[in-house]
Amino acid sequence: MGVCAGLGGAEDDGAWGGGRGRGSSRVEEVSPDNAEIDVYLCGAPPMIESCMELLIKKGVPEEHMCFDKFE
Repeated sequence: MGVCAGLGGAEDDGAWGGGRGRGSSRVEEVSPDNAEIDVYLCGAPPMIESCMELLIKKGVPEEHMCFDKFE
């Protein structure tokens, strides 16, 4: 299992040591064996939708994606 976490839209106060940027930019880190991975997304609805579109283009089946949209 791997985790690809990212933080976007917040000031860089040095407290967060993980990746930064839009969620869609983090999708580029997805493994090349995309048909076999499961993905969990959480965030604002527009971010979830753009990430899902990119993941589908990268070969991740939609049934392998779970998400929580924060509204």
